[in-house]
Amino acid sequence: MSDALDGPVIHDVRTLGATYWALVPHQDDWPGDPETQLLSHGTYLGVPDLTVVGPPGSFWVTPPRRRHHLCRAEEVLALIACGRKKLGQEHTAHAEALNALVQELPPPHTLSDDHLRGRTCVWCDTRLTTETAFLDFGQLTSLQRWFPRACRPCTDERAERARTGQEGRQ
Repeated sequence: MSDALDGPVIHDVRTLGATYWALVPHQDDWPGDPETQLLSHGTYLGVPDLTVVGPPGSFWVTPPRRRHHLCRAEEVLALIACGRKKLGQEHTAHAEALNALVQELPPPHTLSDDHLRGRTCVWCDTRLTTETAFLDFGQLTSLQRWFPRACRPCTDERAERARTGQEGRQ
């Protein structure tokens, strides 16, 4: 991020998720959307001491180099657009990978009750708990309701096979 913006940026670790504040000059006509609002007059933003450049707490990703040194709004908006595009690509890739894994599921009529209820991995006999189930497909319906879950080794193996285009089920 410090390479993408020529200006001061704060990382706020006290909020849910990774929150970054790029300091830009005030604008009445901020072209961002509701998810990228410009803070308005009267809004309090805790600013760390200029020497705080790492956790714990809020810190400067890039501290200001001089008085009135701010990020250009156009650069901030371009970075936001780039991030959203990347997130969209990752979401699409995850959806495609999950779809490929669903195609790998065995027919429910061939499975035991423990497999159908998600107590054991849908591809092997590894016993699963809420903590050890790596992938939960949720409730699926074919001729019956079932709740397939998978262990990490089986998920990794099938995801790699789907990624490399190898055919065949085990």
